[in-house]
Parts: sequence; C-alpha cells; structure tokens
Amino acid sequence: MVSRRTLFVITMMMAVLFFLFIFSGVMKESLNDYEINQYAEEPVLSKTSQWKYGQSDSSNIVLVGSKKDSGIYNVASQWSIYNKRKFEAYNTVDLYKLSDDNLPKLILIDSEGINFDKDLAVIEKWIGKGINIVFCNLPEPEVIKKNDKLSAFLGIQNVYEDSAEIEGVELFGGFLLGGDTFYIAEDDEEDKLQDFELNIPWYQTTSGTKTYIVGLMDKSKVENEYMPSILWRNSVGEAKVFAVNGDFMSELTGLGFLSGIVSECSEYYLYPVVNAQNMSIVNFPSFSEENNDKMMEIYSRSQPAVFKEIVWPNLLATVEKNRSKITCFLSPQYDYEDANEPIDTELIFYLKLIREQNSEAGLSVARKNSIDVKDKLARDRQYFITQTNQYKFSSFYAQRDDIERTVKLAGSIDAEDMTTITTDYHNNGIVLSYAGDNVTLQMSTIDGFDHTYRQDMRVKALETALGYSNIMIDMHRVSWPKNEEDYFEKLSEKFSKYTNTFWQPFKKFEQTTLSESDKRVRNFLVMDFDESRNEDTISIDVKNIEETAWFILRTHGEAVKDITGGNFTELEKDIYLIKADASHVEIELKDTYNEIYYYIGKDEDTDIVENNETESTEESVSDSEDNSQK
Repeated sequence: MVSRRTLFVITMMMAVLFFLFIFSGVMKESLNDYEINQYAEEPVLSKTSQWKYGQSDSSNIVLVGSKKDSGIYNVASQWSIYNKRKFEAYNTVDLYKLSDDNLPKLILIDSEGINFDKDLAVIEKWIGKGINIVFCNLPEPEVIKKNDKLSAFLGIQNVYEDSAEIEGVELFGGFLLGGDTFYIAEDDEEDKLQDFELNIPWYQTTSGTKTYIVGLMDKSKVENEYMPSILWRNSVGEAKVFAVNGDFMSELTGLGFLSGIVSECSEYYLYPVVNAQNMSIVNFPSFSEENNDKMMEIYSRSQPAVFKEIVWPNLLATVEKNRSKITCFLSPQYDYEDANEPIDTELIFYLKLIREQNSEAGLSVARKNSIDVKDKLARDRQYFITQTNQYKFSSFYAQRDDIERTVKLAGSIDAEDMTTITTDYHNNGIVLSYAGDNVTLQMSTIDGFDHTYRQDMRVKALETALGYSNIMIDMHRVSWPKNEEDYFEKLSEKFSKYTNTFWQPFKKFEQTTLSESDKRVRNFLVMDFDESRNEDTISIDVKNIEETAWFILRTHGEAVKDITGGNFTELEKDIYLIKADASHVEIELKDTYNEIYYYIGKDEDTDIVENNETESTEESVSDSEDNSQK
C-alpha cells in the first residue's frame, strides 16, 4: 500500500515531467523561426568587384598549344583566377615571346598543339632559363621513342610498352589532400567503382624522378619501381619538368594537380581557398501527389508520404552522423500540367524540420514539361503566399540549360531574394563564378548517389585547390524512378556509404549551407593578397575582403609555430588551413626536419617522448624527396 507522502511525491514528479515535456515542446515551437531564412542576407560583394589581373601584372602562368575551347584551357584559366595569377594562352609555341625580364612561374604545354620536331628547341631554351614546365599530356609513344632529347627532359628511360594493361592506380600521399590512396578493386562490387583508363603507355622513368601517381600491376610480376608512371617530375638543371600520362588535366581534377605541382616547385606555397563543404538535396521535398501509382507500387505510400516517412529519416541519420548542414531545394510540384496541386500543410512542416537542423531551404526550377522557368516560379510563388510570405529563398537549383533564364529573373517578384545558383557537375564547367551581376554559381562537385575511383580523385583535387565541395543528391530519381537502381533503398545505401567514408579526410573544413557558402565564394572571388617571407616568418596582406579570408599553406618539412592576425588548423603533415581575421597576418614557421624523436622511458601505460634539435640527416631529406622508389 502506497503512503500519502509517496503518492504525493509520485504525483509531483509526474506533474513536473509532464510540464517539462509540454513546456519544451511549446518552447521548441515558439523559438523555431521557421519562416525566416537565417542565412539569407543582402550580398555586399558583386561581379563588378571581382578580382581581375591587370596588364601591368607579371605573367605567372602561360599555356601553349591549347585552344580556348579545350579542357586544359578551361582548367588553367580557372586555376589562375582562383590563385590570383595572370594567365596567358597561345595556340602555338612561336606566338609566345618570352621576356627575360618577366619569366613565368609555370609554362603549361598541351602536346596536341606542339610540333616537337620544330618546337622542342624553344622548349629547351625555356628549361635552360630555369622555368618550370608541365606537359599536361604527352605525345604518342612513337614521338617520344624517336626523340632522345624529349625523353631526357621528361625523365623517361624507356618506353616499355605503347599500351599496357594496369589493374588500378595509386595516388601517393602529400600531393593532393586525402593521403595515400589505392584505387584498385578487391572484389566484383568494388570493380563497379573502377573507371580509370586501364590501358596506358608504360613509361619507365629514370632514378632521379619523383613519382606522384603510378599504375598498379601484379607485384609478383613487376617490381614497384618499374610500374607505369602516370604523374611524375624530373629535374633538369634549375627547372622542374612535370609529365602527365593521361587526360587528367583536361577535366577539373587538373585544378588540384596544378596546386600540387606549384607546391612541389616552391619553398612554400600559400593560396586562397573557400573553406565550405555543402550538401545540396535537390527536388526535395515534393508537396504534390505525383506519380502516385508508381509510388504505391514500390512503397505503398503517396509521394509526399514517401519523402516524409522514408526519405527524410534516412537522410537525417546520415546528415547528423556527419554533422553536415544541408540545403533542401524545394519542388512544390514537378508536373505542372496534371491536376495535382501542392498540399497546403507540407511547406510549414518541412521548414520547421530544416530550421531545427540549422539548415536552409532553397528552390528548384527543375520541372517535367515545357513550362517556362518564369511561369514555374510564378506558380510556386502563389503557393508560398498561401503558406508563408516571410521566408527568403536565396539559393536556387537549375540545370545547365536553365541557368541563364533563371539568373535573368534575379530580383524579380518571383525570385527577388536569389543570390546563388547551384547546378550539376560538368567536366568542362566552371566550379565557382558569377552567373550574373549579383548571383554566384556554385557547381556541384559530385553526385551523392555515385562515387567512382576517378570521381574520388577529383574530389581530392577540388578540396586541394579550393577547400570546397558540393555533394548533390537529386531526389527526382526517387520520385520518378526509371528502374530498381532508383529505388530509395538502394540509393540510400550508396549515399550513406559514400558520405561516411570518402569525405572523412576533409572534416576539418567547415560545413555550410549554400547561402553561407555564397558569402565565402564572393569573398574568395573578390579578394587579393600579397605575401612575402623574411627568415622564418611569412607575412600576408589581404585586400578587398569584407569577411574572413581563408588560405592553405603548404610547406616542406616546416610546421606552423605561431600566427598573429588569425589562426590555423593542421589538415595534414606540412599542410595547414589558415584563417585570416585581419588584413595583415604573420605566420611563424619552425623546421621539423631538425626534430629527432627518441624514447627515454616507459611506464605501464604511456611512452614518454622528448625531442632534441639537431642537424637534419641526409636520409630524412632523401626520403621526402623521392616517394617513387618504394
């Protein structure tokens, strides 16, 4: 039998718990400003203030042998803008007149536009002046076989086979962010990820070269040092000559390759980055009961119910595990010619969920039929007016063919808050730019439902060059599936697997929504900087910024000891993310080659380690200089 006192205590506890439960729900509801986009702000920086190199600037990067519509030209011109370097391009070698008073940092060579019988003598003069050369692709093996001087410049000892079959690719650590990576399939499932070119010319390089990427063969048949080289460096006098065996420089992977190459040519390398990791959920959610027959057949639910009860919980689990921010590009309806109109209650429901995740809602202009972009957005606006008229949709998704028409609507009644557009990845596209006077374009870097080996290398390259990624998950595949591969059960498994593995090396970059990223992209495109070094201190003077500037600093055997005017995060050995809070930043370095670690004692649980300063050994230097000789 329960005493009165015990009954009173139990009653009070139940009352308190009930009050707390109800009160927390009320507070959560009242404090959730779901009608306000916390990330939407009127942009300060516009296209008119974007950085442009002046005629008086020194020529840092020169491209010869490539046309303006080529992939190599697209990569080189973008990289120069992002790195604030003057860029010049010439279709042929004889059109470029080298000035001894203005030697370039790098000359890029597109072998497709080079006559090596005639032009090699000019290239030899460039190398003799100590200019670093990058062969963005190589001529046919027959050309290299018959030209000993070209072979010597490239560091090729022998053309072992004109075409050899490899099993995979190894990317050595330290060249791109992400560490040493083996791209070789271990089973039939992984074999689906293998999309590198597996038949390549087999060049055996000389002992003085340094290899960054190599083709993999059966180790029982071929020793490591004789495996086919894909990217390597040869030293010729004071110049360094890089060779790319493949078409990597014709796509956006080349942005990261150029950053790695310049780092290898320099005592240290400091360059600006965006520092933004985005996840774009496109055409999600949909508020109309469209394609319901197929949805009922697969999921026994209407389309809105599929998104609410199946898709959202699965997405949320992956997002929360990775502490990601998301931008959901709403699609009130996809088919504007049927009788299915958006459901009234869905918008508020999702705006609350998105706000609880500190994320953002944007708008998708994708649609099923030929309705014009303007008419689609007008129809959507009428729906939003009946639900809420306060939320500012500043981020938009548009397919490539719709970008120009969508940008023209910026500032109109149907898209008055538009500040940025995202679109699907394209090999010959522009990653970050202004799509209009006051609208930025942030291209997706990868499909969240698709991740191959070559795509993974591209992700590493873009993170290296820009500190930027934009994973795109297009839910149109779920709404309008073409086959069983588009069923959410399979897509969800891929999304979770890829996100939980391939993006882990880049967790030190910041998670952002598209509007947050937009601010950083504007700052990145507008800013300029000067940097210099005096003994152990690097000085940076940042110009034209409205907010914080971000840089990556790459060294060779030096670590950041201290910084004034900002702070730093170590991304990997000898690679640092620099945050510049002030217009003048000073970075003090220390030499890590001079540190020798040894054990002085050991207790039950802990190794006690000290270090002494001493002269660097030849062994440590040689190990860092040649990672091709394994």
